[in-house]
Amino acid sequence: MDSFQPQRFGDFFLLDFLGKGGMAEVFLATHFPFDPRAASIPLFALKRLHPRFSSSRGFVQRLVAEAKWAALVRHPNLVEVLDL
Repeated sequence: MDSFQPQRFGDFFLLDFLGKGGMAEVFLATHFPFDPRAASIPLFALKRLHPRFSSSRGFVQRLVAEAKWAALVRHPNLVEVLDL
């Protein structure tokens, strides 16, 4: 994604494209709306299913299952799942 443009996605604002895999893309994101005057803006890694798979119940179920398993893992070198 050479020419990524920041965009709103539900309750989030996608700031930058970080990478992609076979099933989903990962973005640097923050909550929307956000206060640009705040001392710090909380940043998140947001994983979004590729649009071509979004209408496939099986792919959606796999993404949800992956997030549920990832939410059980606690380690200082891994990101924490905050929302699904």
